[in-house]
Amino acid sequence: MVHSRVKPLPHFTVQPDWQLDVSSVATGQAPRASFWLSVYEPGRTSLHTNVTVAPQVGASPPVELTCAATANGDTDTNSPPAVQISPVSRLGLQLHRPNGIEPPLAVCAPRRVTATPAASTAIASFDVSPGESLYVVGGAASQLEVIDAESGASNARLVGHKGDITSCRFFPSGQVVLSAASDWSLKIWSVADGSSPATLIGHHKTVTDTAIIDRGRTVVSASLDGTVRLWECGSSRELTQFQLAEDTGNTVIASSTVNAVHQLALAAPIGTSLAPTDAGGLSSDSQLCFAATESGALYGLDLQSGQRAVAITTSTHLGPRTAIAVSSRNHCVASGSTDGVVELWDWRNVQQPLAAFQRNGAAINDMLFLSENTDPTGMPPLGCVTQDGCAFIAQSTGTDESYWVTHELTGADIDPLTTIRVASAAATSSSTLSDTNRAIYAWGQASDHATQPALNLPRVYTAGRDGIVRQY
Repeated sequence: MVHSRVKPLPHFTVQPDWQLDVSSVATGQAPRASFWLSVYEPGRTSLHTNVTVAPQVGASPPVELTCAATANGDTDTNSPPAVQISPVSRLGLQLHRPNGIEPPLAVCAPRRVTATPAASTAIASFDVSPGESLYVVGGAASQLEVIDAESGASNARLVGHKGDITSCRFFPSGQVVLSAASDWSLKIWSVADGSSPATLIGHHKTVTDTAIIDRGRTVVSASLDGTVRLWECGSSRELTQFQLAEDTGNTVIASSTVNAVHQLALAAPIGTSLAPTDAGGLSSDSQLCFAATESGALYGLDLQSGQRAVAITTSTHLGPRTAIAVSSRNHCVASGSTDGVVELWDWRNVQQPLAAFQRNGAAINDMLFLSENTDPTGMPPLGCVTQDGCAFIAQSTGTDESYWVTHELTGADIDPLTTIRVASAAATSSSTLSDTNRAIYAWGQASDHATQPALNLPRVYTAGRDGIVRQY
């Protein structure tokens, strides 16, 4: 059952390797090709069709895409196509339904695919270094792998946990990694030599997520034991502990009912420092840490005062909250649930969500805002990955804060995706495409990636159970 406030969105799915068919025709390796496309929409019959790829010799783009289908998938050459589809590049398509109310959809294939050295190992957590030169991945093997992003080769293997890896993050230096596992511990690692100079111990169930504050003198962790803890890295000392209860009262400090915490997201006042003071605590600027919980409640915890500042205990979904993201500039916190509902809230007024939408019932496993939008009439784009292997970006298309899916990130099949990351602003503005990547974006001329109007993305990364990192 879907809450009446939840906006049902159409769900487009495309053959995961569609770009190979487009490329084979564009380069003359095949005279024609085809790939499948499906559209699912609540209350309407699903649409299934094949997209034909045909050459356009001497034209730009050098291929033409056509599809025509009725609701049951039978082609009908006398009717206009149910979906209009056009190539933007070898890695980008634009879809539009003439009879649909949603905006055009950009379909993006990965520009780089990196199989982990142990490709059979599912990725439970992933991060990319601030300079985008390294990846770190962790899963069920009780160890982490630091990988060269360009070559895919292993740079270091971090061994020391005694349980499944649940979280891994680079510190801002890019040379230190924070990890957490089902062995109840957090570890800090040197990428240079693989050593672990610090282990943070205190949780008594699986540690589910971590967050690094500013330069990394303090970190935050969440656990199935129902607590969120603030740690000082230099001394391995616990500074603050929040115990989250399945209640609607004004305190979360004491509880007899454990409320497992699944994911964290930090928020901060724009333009203020988050660095710890010399005394070991936090600076005078308030720092909020939001926590998504098993009970479905969402809490904003003030790390400075040790008190709960925000409590969202009403929702439009039925399941636990499993993912969370924060846009500090917009005072917005987004959450995803096990039943696929995404909610957005203004944490200053939590009477009802700003928006709520659902594509299908697949759990939202991870999410993040891709930027801090400076436009006061709009919200920044929100990236999500799901249990059914989908990655998508939703954006507000007007002043009513109504969200639509604007980008589908393809490549994964049905294996769950666990992590989504975005390149840092500095890396995005300073880096350029390598000659190899220029070639795969171009139609045989110079790179057209810089002028792809339908894609318009920062570099986004996804990883999941198939053991592959994809960069878009």
